Amino acid sequence: MSTNENLKQLHERAVVERFVQWHNNCHSTQLAVAGRRVQPDFEVIDQNQEVNGIEVTTAYYDDQDAKGLWNLVRGKSTRFQSSLMVNPDQKLAGSISELLAKKCSKYGIASRVVLLIDIRAPVTDCSDIERSVIPYIGYPDSVPFRAIYLIDTQGSDTHVWCLHPKVTNS
Repeated sequence: MSTNENLKQLHERAVVERFVQWHNNCHSTQLAVAGRRVQPDFEVIDQNQEVNGIEVTTAYYDDQDAKGLWNLVRGKSTRFQSSLMVNPDQKLAGSISELLAKKCSKYGIASRVVLLIDIRAPVTDCSDIERSVIPYIGYPDSVPFRAIYLIDTQGSDTHVWCLHPKVTNS
């Protein structure tokens, strides 16, 4: 396995583990990562021994930001300064919308698969995500996933938002 693929898998595993920990803490469940797969990326098993798939993807402001951050991780660069200056939240919402369209077209009927979208957007905080990102995400006509979550880690805090199914307060 190449170094790039190994780093990608380590990153995806960390995202899944953060999500499982958050889900168990918030919902009093006993999810556990059962293993790595090709598609979806992981299997998790719950307290009833039901297996669900988890697909992981990562949202960046744009392709240049993604490339710069991964070059740091791979040791190909010692510093990276994003050129992003205008409308970072709109760019992030657009990037998430593109990822949703891509992932939804990749999966036909995937009722037991959860999509996790890890956010790598250092200048966008939680209130920005709630106020200026989530309301502007575009959704495909058909969403084959059981659930879709955004996950963001800021320091030691993990924040998760459910995008699908949409939760409404009565």
